[in-house]
Amino acid sequence: MRGFWLFAVLLLLLGCQRPECKNTPDYCNLQMATDSNDSSYCEAIHSPKLTILCHATVGTNLIGSCNRAASSLSRDYCYGATAVMDNDLQLCSLISSKTVADDCTYAIAMKTNTSESCTFINRLALKDSCYSNLAIGENNPILCEQVANVFGFRECLAKVAYNLHNSNLCSISQEAVTQDACQRLVNCKMRNSSWYLYDCTQSAAVSLGIPGLCDINKNPSWKDLCSQTVSEKFGTPFLCQNIADGGKKVDCYMDIAKATGDYKLCDKIEAGVLRDQCYGYSARDNPTNCSSIPNLVGRNNCFVSQAKQLKSAVQCEMIAPGENDFLAPSKDSCFETIAILTKNITTCEMISKNSDLYNTCLVQVSFQVFVPNTCSKITDIQQRDECYYSQADKTLNTSYCDLMGQAWLKKQCVKEISCYQKKQNECRSDFTCIWRDLPTNNKNIHCDFKRCYDRSSQADCLKDDTCIWSGTTCDCCKPPQ
Repeated sequence: MRGFWLFAVLLLLLGCQRPECKNTPDYCNLQMATDSNDSSYCEAIHSPKLTILCHATVGTNLIGSCNRAASSLSRDYCYGATAVMDNDLQLCSLISSKTVADDCTYAIAMKTNTSESCTFINRLALKDSCYSNLAIGENNPILCEQVANVFGFRECLAKVAYNLHNSNLCSISQEAVTQDACQRLVNCKMRNSSWYLYDCTQSAAVSLGIPGLCDINKNPSWKDLCSQTVSEKFGTPFLCQNIADGGKKVDCYMDIAKATGDYKLCDKIEAGVLRDQCYGYSARDNPTNCSSIPNLVGRNNCFVSQAKQLKSAVQCEMIAPGENDFLAPSKDSCFETIAILTKNITTCEMISKNSDLYNTCLVQVSFQVFVPNTCSKITDIQQRDECYYSQADKTLNTSYCDLMGQAWLKKQCVKEISCYQKKQNECRSDFTCIWRDLPTNNKNIHCDFKRCYDRSSQADCLKDDTCIWSGTTCDCCKPPQ
């Protein structure tokens, strides 16, 4: 029946619609012929396309109508529809188009379950599908041997053996890998567990390179996951479209795009953010790929992803400015990312001096490495003080504390660095310091500044008699009582 509907739909696509009868006599005659099952109304129709459709619907005098078709394509579809309706293989031979003739023959073979019809199909892939579908439908392993494609034969034999629960059929194959995977698949049927069946079929599908074995899973989620795994394993994106779950389908396209560098697969992802992320993944180390991406956000994200992978700011230069598009990364944000990633303060200098990212970049890199004269370039006082604090901490030099603009933070910085410099005996004798017997903050055993400010409540603050509660904060320090 699938073949009949195929040709019926194609005929409909040739122009059949149903407007109001009073203005369209051809459609009125078509409707009258259909309602009364009287083919005489078909002869009153002037349109060749509607005449074909009318006779196909009523089921009479269709061959004569086919011969009057306006084009060879209409005539081919007309012959095909008649052939499938009447199970007449000879009519398929009247079709001029080899593709339509093969589809006609295939449809009759599926409708009548006659494998002999498969021999008349010219296209090898369709002929294999014909034998394989009939073999699986009839559980006939002998027909599997007619499948020329090695992967098609493997799938056919494995599915028939599975359906019949007969592992002996696996020996029909001469390949050890096929025999082993086939036998494991048959054994899957012994377990009454959807998860076990998924794991088993996926293992067989990956071993044989046959994603079609995933169809054995009746659970849609397991089936989708199996198809996704096989698709990503063999880089076959066409299988992704068969995945019902939207999230798994996106992951499938994205993972294959990332593995193969084929950014065009990302076009199949509807969600904009995920599509842009996919573009970035697909770039790998080929700047041409990024330049070919039509979407601005996706193109810029692609350059950022590439820059991070290569740890190079060169790719950042290729980023185009976006117009009112806050999702598109900027050159400055790309420079900042690479500067922090590579711990290179020079890359920060490529950022516009008017951008807040310039200050942030200098501070973040200064936290990682000591670069003299970095902090003085920072215009924001709080970020500049953070930078000096970091440099004082790295060098254990209180002179950097003296450069800070915030008095309270400067005082804290001096106390903290002074404690760091003390040995154990000196540390224990200074009530503003505390000796750390265990490593903290990536430091070894050392003398640390007493962090009263870490105590958020008055009760917690007053547990240490050297800490001072100011009414809102806990400060350091007063001599112990």
